[in-house]
Amino acid sequence: MTSSVQVTVQDTDGTAKAGLKIYAFNGTTYTNYSGTTDTNGQVTLTLPQGSYRFRADLNGTQFWSGASNHCSVPGCDNATVIITKPLTVTISDTSSTPKAGLKVYAFNGVTYTNYSGTTDTNGQVTFTLPQGSYRFRADFNGTQFWSATGNDCSLPGCNSDTVTVTVPLTVTVRDTNNVAKAGLKVYAFNGTTYTNYSGTSDTNGQVQFTLPQGSYRFRADYNGAQFWSATGNNCSLPGCTAVNIVTAP
Repeated sequence: MTSSVQVTVQDTDGTAKAGLKIYAFNGTTYTNYSGTTDTNGQVTLTLPQGSYRFRADLNGTQFWSGASNHCSVPGCDNATVIITKPLTVTISDTSSTPKAGLKVYAFNGVTYTNYSGTTDTNGQVTFTLPQGSYRFRADFNGTQFWSATGNDCSLPGCNSDTVTVTVPLTVTVRDTNNVAKAGLKVYAFNGTTYTNYSGTSDTNGQVQFTLPQGSYRFRADYNGAQFWSATGNNCSLPGCTAVNIVTAP
């Protein structure tokens, strides 16, 4: 014996979603019954006697009518799948310049959700995520930048978020004769605390850092001696773009 079940798909604003493929599942097992929603966001599936739940896919994300089977045939004649509205994450630097080509990751607290995307020429990437709470991370020159220290985007409701990256800064190492010092290790400090950011000076005596917003000073080691950019922090981000370190000849 078979029965008809009408499945309705709508977003969190109650807007019908047409043209979406709907799949009937028994638990985690696909039953090979499917259909496509009409202009009213509805599809009618004729199913054998059994227990079911339903899935709709939007932009590669799976949305379910229930966490487990909730529609027993005969008896059940309708079900609803709620999908979220896509949200846009914008990445720009501290000079308000959009950053294209950056990978952006969706997190729930410290847990990566396996959703990611790459920013377009406007520095934007669109996510379609399950209902829940999120924050976002963009990686730039090996440095991680976050939208917030904790989740700041809850679905439904959140439709946009931003991540701000810093502008890279250049540290130049020269000796007292103004000769560039190549091949020296340069370290970024916050006061006396090493920040775990370092680099090696090039043939021009320069090394580029991309650092989180904060205050810094820098140290270069030469012939067993330590040379600092200043006795205290002398480079605050945003704003600082260049720092000098002077070593012995």
